[in-house]
Amino acid sequence: MQKKKVVVVGAGFAGITAARTLLAEATAPLEVVVLEASSRVGGRAHTMELEGCGKVELGATWFHGIVGNPLYEHAIQLGLMARHEAEDSKPTWGAMKYVRQNDLALLGKEDAAVITKARDMYGEAVEASTEAALNGRGGVVGDSVRHAFAQAMQSMTEASARSKAIFTEAWAWREQLQRAMDGCHTTDDMSASSLAEYGEFEGPNIPLPSGYQVLAEKLAEGLPIRHGMTVDQIHWNSNGVIVQCQGGQQIEADAVIVTVSLGVLKAQHKHMFQPELPTATVEAIERLGFGVVDKIYIDFGAASATSPAAAQQTFTNYGPAGGSNADQSKPAQYDSQGSVKEHAKISVQDDSMHPLTAKDALSYYLLWHRNVEDFQPKLSADSRHEEKQAVAVNVSRDPLRDIKGMNNDVNGRQEDNSTGSPAAKGAGDKGPETHVITSPQTEGTDSTEAKSGAEASSVASTTGRQHNLPAWAHGAYTIRFAGSEFVADKSAQYLAASNRCGVIWMTGEDAKKMEAASDAELQHHIAAILQEFPAIALPSEFEVYRSCWGSDPLFRGSYSYGSASAVGGECSALAEPLCAPESTALRLLFAGEACHSKYFGCTHGAYLTGQSQARALVKSLDICGA
Repeated sequence: MQKKKVVVVGAGFAGITAARTLLAEATAPLEVVVLEASSRVGGRAHTMELEGCGKVELGATWFHGIVGNPLYEHAIQLGLMARHEAEDSKPTWGAMKYVRQNDLALLGKEDAAVITKARDMYGEAVEASTEAALNGRGGVVGDSVRHAFAQAMQSMTEASARSKAIFTEAWAWREQLQRAMDGCHTTDDMSASSLAEYGEFEGPNIPLPSGYQVLAEKLAEGLPIRHGMTVDQIHWNSNGVIVQCQGGQQIEADAVIVTVSLGVLKAQHKHMFQPELPTATVEAIERLGFGVVDKIYIDFGAASATSPAAAQQTFTNYGPAGGSNADQSKPAQYDSQGSVKEHAKISVQDDSMHPLTAKDALSYYLLWHRNVEDFQPKLSADSRHEEKQAVAVNVSRDPLRDIKGMNNDVNGRQEDNSTGSPAAKGAGDKGPETHVITSPQTEGTDSTEAKSGAEASSVASTTGRQHNLPAWAHGAYTIRFAGSEFVADKSAQYLAASNRCGVIWMTGEDAKKMEAASDAELQHHIAAILQEFPAIALPSEFEVYRSCWGSDPLFRGSYSYGSASAVGGECSALAEPLCAPESTALRLLFAGEACHSKYFGCTHGAYLTGQSQARALVKSLDICGA
């Protein structure tokens, strides 16, 4: 039998698994070539060593459920981790604290009860939208969320102005979390039917102690991977395929499995494939959504690394400005220039709860000021039909953009675990892919001079402040310390004076605009964001590192979701193997998280589609056993 040849494009989990499966299950001679544009494997799983922060996860962070999760089992078999003691347990996310813009103290019990109500009602609204979808009533998640918010406001007619404000702020925060979990730009563009189809393995969401990329590297060992091979075009016909790469190199094969991200397909499918893809495949690519989720790592220890003793003193003196007290709603103090005065240096009684000495995950949820009357204007049932197409193209009804002075847009997914990080759904596995950019502090940078022309035009004033913030800055909805984003392969890595790091999550249009900011702009605006929340007293000197999944041409985003224009079945349509015209032989197959109708957005979804497509190809090429 003549030796067959298959090209796999991409060395993420889908591509790696496809290549492994082809080589393992083909019983006849087969040559496999894996083409990877970057210098590494793992795709949207990217573990990187940052000076000061140690190893961090830029993308995929968690196994989303572990009972039956093939990647979890591989990690155990490869000796990367021990089996989790209680596989049916729920995760412990550590301490979670809500902080309000301008408040000097953490919120008290009465305010916390209002926040809990908002969080729970939002989660119920999302669940109601998926239940309605399962009963044949589709629509977008945002419709259910808007209706629930309107009902909540009607039920709070006797509530104080402060309670209404905090409820609205907590609702907006929960919207941002939902966007981060689901990967959508807004719940107005999130198909309830698609969300209802999403599933997870049983068990907790847990990180990989050695880092997610290590698993990809172990699985890729021995595979014929060629790095630096960017594919320009794929010609496919009854005779086979020709894969053309940048630089003019061409590779002929019997078939190709394409595992590039949905973002790349959206941007390049029209000229990448000759002949063009079938209508059903193109419609699937265009109807599926692809969001952006980024992480910003802040190293508070780098500035004092040269003097460990001084650094230790600084971190010991800084801490939360206090618990609940009578002055918790008191605005921050300003100097004559309109800048926030230096935080009081308050000793911390419990170092384990200090953001920079926390032994367990500690999350601060940032509640930005919102205007109740401007939040999420509800559409009537008849107007919904008229605006449906407009929502898919231009998210004009973004519930966070409807707030005066805001221009937010973030992502989310699934049940209300209220952890403040996308681990609650699939964002971890949905690894945001990114390249890191170091942002050194520019001494004496003037905020006006630092802004680019484009950014200056979108600046929104922050309530209670005399300085301005760009609209995207309000997309910072949580800052976490000692969480799973920091790879725990070194003992007590968070406790060293030079390793005091936090991570801010951002999503959607805000994340895109954050990526477009210069290093100096980012440094300046992160400092301003932290000043807006004086209840978290942190050092004023730090270095910043960021992911840029949206602007990275190799990914163009983080993970997929069913958009408002989806009609159902898009993932399956994208995964449908393609035969050349007038031929029954499979030539072109797609694999990746966007191709799995249940586990879209997750690394195990990418794994499973790579495996299934490889098996289909082995059978089609008649190189399998009996």
